[in-house]
Amino acid sequence: MKYPEKNLYFLYGNDESKLNECRMYLVENFLTKEEREENYIEFSPKPSRKKQSLTEIMPDLLAELGTVSFFPDSRRVIVVYNLEELYHLSFSSKSSPGKKKKKEGKDEPSREAYFIKYLEDQLLKSSNILILVNVENYEENLRVNEKSNLFKAFRKLGHDEKFSERRLSWDFEDAFRERNLSKSLEIIRSWMRKNEDSAKKGIFNSLLKQITLMLQAKVEQSKRTNINADLSQLLFPQNLKFHISKEQDFIQKKIRRRQKNYTVSELMDALQKLLKINAILYPRTSDLYVPDFQLVIEHFIIDLIKNKKR
Repeated sequence: MKYPEKNLYFLYGNDESKLNECRMYLVENFLTKEEREENYIEFSPKPSRKKQSLTEIMPDLLAELGTVSFFPDSRRVIVVYNLEELYHLSFSSKSSPGKKKKKEGKDEPSREAYFIKYLEDQLLKSSNILILVNVENYEENLRVNEKSNLFKAFRKLGHDEKFSERRLSWDFEDAFRERNLSKSLEIIRSWMRKNEDSAKKGIFNSLLKQITLMLQAKVEQSKRTNINADLSQLLFPQNLKFHISKEQDFIQKKIRRRQKNYTVSELMDALQKLLKINAILYPRTSDLYVPDFQLVIEHFIIDLIKNKKR
């Protein structure tokens, strides 16, 4: 692993292990263990949040970047995680206009411009290092906006690196839509071996999402208008990741093409069964016995895919 020596590094992508590995490599390259206690600073989002904005951290961040190390010939290394301005604007942010939001929108360009100017005029002339790490989560629509002014500035002034891995969820969802039983089971077992805790939630969420989206596609295809309120909320929830019209175009095409592999009754039955499986995924403390999740989910997949209704 080798990177050009810069004052600014931007690391992003969905491969968190590679992001962390690269971050540690850079930190170790610039600071010895003895120097880190005084010269290594991290800015992380609050525990309840996934992102942090320049508004929250810029005064403290600039103060840290402008501080000279107490150690002769030593640098200060500052790491910033998940800077909000680098992500695509979320659907919820787009759909919540208002005076307050509008005012914030007006302030953002000047704030970002000020930050970029500081990097150009101050950081690049100092010995300090700024490392930005933005984790992407495609399932939650958390993606870095490579067309943003900040991203373009980082690419121009420093070094950027993207670390991506093909998620098992993508392969699993493709196999499930195609009604490929052997491939679906193979991916489930591989996923569970890799990380059992995250796999349980990932498998369940992938199934819930795909079943809901295929049902939505079937409703759209039938052009039904007499859907009661409860069914409408079940099939067309406000949550972005469960609404077919808010998916990327290539995902919408996959859903609409593959929904023909399942009948409406199969998908509705599967949705009801998933509600029961949810109780296994999140058991109550009073439950005396909790069935094995992998065994239950494999039986669910086998029953749904193998027993095709005509």
